Amino acid sequence: FLAVLCGRACSMQPNGFQSLASPKSLDILAISAGAVAGALARHKVCEAAVRLKMKPWGVAAINVAGSFVLGAVAASAPLPPRVKLLLGTGFCGSFTTFSTFSVDTVQLIQAGQAKKAFAYVMVNNVMGITAAGAGILLFAPKLKL
Repeated sequence: FLAVLCGRACSMQPNGFQSLASPKSLDILAISAGAVAGALARHKVCEAAVRLKMKPWGVAAINVAGSFVLGAVAASAPLPPRVKLLLGTGFCGSFTTFSTFSVDTVQLIQAGQAKKAFAYVMVNNVMGITAAGAGILLFAPKLKL
């Protein structure tokens, strides 16, 4: 599976057929595999947050962690493009969730918890942007002077 995902699929023998997996289909496979893993990870974190009575803070943790990972992936020049698709577009795209963050914020306001809603918005945005910046700074190729 990993060999195919990385684009090393060999031509079929003995008929000499070209690889069944085109570069575009391998990109789609990488994104899909990452998306499944990201969605399952988000589901598990959200389940744990509910069990620990930490809702909606599980989503904030997801968004901050996902921002860090995406920043690291975006800055990591040595990563092959397909790995960036798997981790960035696939995993981070389904792991992080702006829509749930938005609904949680509205529900907090509707429940009369405006201060908590404000704190939730600040944590998601300020910490998310800070985490993305940290990922970029930590994983960007070092500049030579």
